[in-house]
Amino acid sequence: MHDENATPAPEESTDESTGGHSRRTVLRTAGIAGAGLGLGAFASGTAHADAPAEAPAGAAAGTAQSPADAPARKGKTMIGVPFEPRSTVRVGIIGLGNRGGSMIDLFLALPGVRVVALCDPVKDKTARRRRRW
Repeated sequence: MHDENATPAPEESTDESTGGHSRRTVLRTAGIAGAGLGLGAFASGTAHADAPAEAPAGAAAGTAQSPADAPARKGKTMIGVPFEPRSTVRVGIIGLGNRGGSMIDLFLALPGVRVVALCDPVKDKTARRRRRW
């Protein structure tokens, strides 16, 4: 005998927010959709390995995409050029977001290193960091 007022089994329970579908059905569908998107992204990334790479969003036209595509240097490099020893190395940090802000403390902990300049488009970040040292 079937009781119409009985609570449905957990796998059959429905929720108004899911449009009347069971939780199990919603989770299964979401899992399949996520796997499909992941496989689609994977396939599209490997299917065009021969094609030239597209420029990242916001990149200027003609921007080199790999070291092999970089233009030839016009002058000499400073690699291997000896410099006279300095008792103090002066450092300037541009960008005080995620990594730049933590670099200040690392540089200040090194003997013979002095942070002399900070730059960030958000003025509060530079003011806050300057107060710390």
